[in-house]
Amino acid sequence: MRRSLGRRPAAHLPGPSPLGGYVRRAFDARRPRAASAAQSGRYQAAGSERKGEPRVELERTREREPEAAGTKYDQTLRDRAQWVERAMTGEVVVRGSERQYEPNRQGHIKRYLNPKFFPETALSEWIVFIHDIKRQSGKHRHQGGLVIFVLEGEGTSDVDGLRVDWRPGDLLLLPIKANGVTHQHFNRDPQQGARWMAFIYEPFSRYLMDQIVQVEDMPDDASASLAPLQRLGDASARVGHFVEDGHPYEPLRITNPAQLGSVDLLDELYRLRDHQQRVAQRAVWMIQGDQLPWQTTAQGMVRWYLHPAIDYACLHTLLFYVQRIPGGSRSGRQRHGGNAVFYALQGRGHTVLDGVTHTWEAGDIMTLPNRPGGVVYQHFNDDPAEPVMLVACEPDLSHTIGLDRGAGFEQLEACPEYRAGR
Repeated sequence: MRRSLGRRPAAHLPGPSPLGGYVRRAFDARRPRAASAAQSGRYQAAGSERKGEPRVELERTREREPEAAGTKYDQTLRDRAQWVERAMTGEVVVRGSERQYEPNRQGHIKRYLNPKFFPETALSEWIVFIHDIKRQSGKHRHQGGLVIFVLEGEGTSDVDGLRVDWRPGDLLLLPIKANGVTHQHFNRDPQQGARWMAFIYEPFSRYLMDQIVQVEDMPDDASASLAPLQRLGDASARVGHFVEDGHPYEPLRITNPAQLGSVDLLDELYRLRDHQQRVAQRAVWMIQGDQLPWQTTAQGMVRWYLHPAIDYACLHTLLFYVQRIPGGSRSGRQRHGGNAVFYALQGRGHTVLDGVTHTWEAGDIMTLPNRPGGVVYQHFNDDPAEPVMLVACEPDLSHTIGLDRGAGFEQLEACPEYRAGR
């Protein structure tokens, strides 16, 4: 503790105490500096001084935290280094058995990835969770741009007053709309489980200023009812069908700066906006898994839901597919930019990621970290008889940053099924 003599203003007091807290100020200017009150035991707070001794006042002062060494640029270097360190050393596999369901106003939620709650994971940009719908969820409104993959059960979602029915293997897409999308989910057979998994890439949510507004809380079992479904409109045109835009659109291509003087590029933005809005009015909100074919690719047997070449979906922000690995087999080996999520829907196996083996089983999440040089990975099915089913999701930045992402996107080895079919 520091002491100052006389009635000098607080601004003239000696520097902040390294211990923080209170600074003692004696009002007897004639008294020389002495040991601290803790050492002498003679100084008392104001109003409790003893006869013949100076009155001492406890004065609260604001202590300035010591600044980190170096400049703001140095701090930026440290922050980036910590970010990379997390990607290099953070948890790659999230065990479903180690995550618990939390009942809240919206429903029963098991969170796997969330940058706010799980700083130990290697991926820091994803929000991934399972919603177990006992009877019906709460109702809330937020921006779209996310996908919901049905794991089990049959149910219905109220999406802005339209009825969307779903079953296992379906993918519900919440569209991007002004002021967001109001939605609620119902389990049509409460005797059976109804669960789905949501995938949200948080940088997109931040770009959309995605607020969440709770409209109705989840009702208790006695109050839950399927009656609201009778009032919903028909959304069948949003399921598995797509109507082409009746106004042909050809994007403007500028290949030479000399062309800039003859075009109005702001007007071109409005023309593109009009085309995108017309497409959004017809685009699909629900992709039915059992209507999709399996493709044998160099990376494995894949069923594509979202892809840069797929134009009929209302979202173009994510790549999404389900991969099937036969018993005892393996995927291809691939160099990849990272930042991908795999949910083990069925089976058990392991993934070799940058030379390190990570085991997983049904209910776990395996992630590809976002590392500076990308990653090399390959999945293996450890069961000789039963197939593995993996649900995969990653951001689609192919038309902005590019598929390569400066880290490489390359097939290093084909899966056995692909080689056998060639």
